[in-house]
Amino acid sequence: MRENVDFRFAGIEEVERLGFGVEENARRLHRFAYVEQRLMFIAAGHLLSTPEWEAKFLLGRHLYEDAEHHQTLRTRIGELRRSEHSVDNPPDPALATLMDQALRAENTVELLTGIYRVLKPALVAAYRAHSQRINPLVDYPTGRALRLVLPEEEEHVALGQHYLETLLIGDAERSCADAWAEHLNAYLTAAGGLSGDAPRPLASELPPARGDGQPWVMPQTSGRDARFRVSVPKPPTIHVPDRGDPVREGLEQMMWVRFHEMSPAETVAAIMTLQKDRPWDFYRDLARHCWDEVRHAAFGQAALQAEGIDITSNPNWIGFATMCLSELNPIQAYTHLTVAIEQAAMKYPPGKRQEYEFCRDKAQHPLMALYQDYDWADEVIHSHFGQEWIIRREYGGDRKAAIAAGEATMDKRIGFMAQFSTDGTIPDPFAKRRSTPDKGSASGY
Repeated sequence: MRENVDFRFAGIEEVERLGFGVEENARRLHRFAYVEQRLMFIAAGHLLSTPEWEAKFLLGRHLYEDAEHHQTLRTRIGELRRSEHSVDNPPDPALATLMDQALRAENTVELLTGIYRVLKPALVAAYRAHSQRINPLVDYPTGRALRLVLPEEEEHVALGQHYLETLLIGDAERSCADAWAEHLNAYLTAAGGLSGDAPRPLASELPPARGDGQPWVMPQTSGRDARFRVSVPKPPTIHVPDRGDPVREGLEQMMWVRFHEMSPAETVAAIMTLQKDRPWDFYRDLARHCWDEVRHAAFGQAALQAEGIDITSNPNWIGFATMCLSELNPIQAYTHLTVAIEQAAMKYPPGKRQEYEFCRDKAQHPLMALYQDYDWADEVIHSHFGQEWIIRREYGGDRKAAIAAGEATMDKRIGFMAQFSTDGTIPDPFAKRRSTPDKGSASGY
């Protein structure tokens, strides 16, 4: 059989292109992976305090995808005669300074400008250029990795810039965005671009760095925009009018419980930011956990709005993050979330299975049943996170000790919420653990 040149090398062309050698390829990929990881941490550090509701969804989704992009590049770097753990070290002090400056955004306009007008467009350009300079045969794994990562980053840029435009409502906002983009672009140039091979100006030509050399401190107040009232106690946030139908009322209450999972999402983002020196896999798992909780809030919002219910008609719950940041250190907060609450939700009844069955069988609400089905699946994953990072890593596999620690966090929570009592009753669903089977099990967090 004659050779068919159209199908040589599995369809891969330009096999004689002189691309990067292994060392140079790994060097550049290290820089890209570092930027992806720092973008994840920038979004996590600001998710709690960012007031714009839609921006929280954007940050939650993109921090998760940035974590996955970092993992994809990290894996490839580990195949290029480099230790995978070497990727955790900054590849260039100037690049680290750029990311430190982006972290210091002082408002949402600056935050989104840094992410979506400066850093992610630079990543997209760098990925495209890198794809064109590698040999597509010898470095096929890198090319495939970039084909997976690049479309998501392009989508991030398009979506982020479109949303940013909705915030640039006047000259002041546009001037703020332009000034911050100029500031960060100067530091990007000082780093030699994301690839590190562009000419670098003199340090004296840089604008003064923001921060005066002091460590950045994460704002620890839950931000909400002007549409929302807020509440630390949970009961006011899940009020449902008397509709003369306990099942219908229980269904609506469950929608509100899901909607208010933004506060647990904010807590996970804060844990990612405040808890230092954990293995990369810890932060990757928490990025997934954070995005899941943001998605669950979206489940509730979509369900409420499908029923014509105004999502601002109840106060927005900020109590989970407020309590955790006030009373618990980061590991205690994650113990509270994963062991005391999410692992306990695996019990049946009540638990996540009962919530799903209530929506499917009693309420007969297909959309909410679908949401609860996937909420249950996500919570199983979160339970495994608690098993790994709390029970195994923190307590050496001693489940009883971890459960006791979880109960101690619950005591702190109830004590914290007691200060909001007006009639002697503690306004928290965990103050009295009891099932209400006629209305489903919707106590949530």
